[in-house]
Amino acid sequence: MIAHKPRPASVDTLISIGEERDALGASLLDARQAWELIRAAEVDDFAYRPHRLIFQAMRRLEPPFECSSLAGELDRHGLLELAGGVQYITDLDLGVVPERPMSGRLLRLRELARLRRLVRLGEGLVTQPYEPGANSLQIVRPIVAELSRWETRR
Repeated sequence: MIAHKPRPASVDTLISIGEERDALGASLLDARQAWELIRAAEVDDFAYRPHRLIFQAMRRLEPPFECSSLAGELDRHGLLELAGGVQYITDLDLGVVPERPMSGRLLRLRELARLRRLVRLGEGLVTQPYEPGANSLQIVRPIVAELSRWETRR
């Protein structure tokens, strides 16, 4: 009997559109959660492009957020449609439980972001050692830097 290796999952499985949407929606409902999100999150914590654009717009604004001001900010930069349009922004807070702390939302977003980064770093480990003139220290240095960054960002 031949043993089959499990097929590696795509990095796309390390994206939770629902979790990202939940964090953005909570920041529309509660200014305290909005401040926590824009102070603690990073753009890379959002894998879904519309959410990255919305988060960047939130960072340019000051809470409390209103859907109209957020849509206006995106529109000023020509990004409203790329962010899903007015209806998408208006619906961000649907189904959001505002009592859930932002800290819990951020932990999940960060973990998924770290796993995506880890996959990308691992992909480099698969090919870089075989490149002409490969240098082990140069290959490992970005990994060590990334892991150090994780320690400082807890």
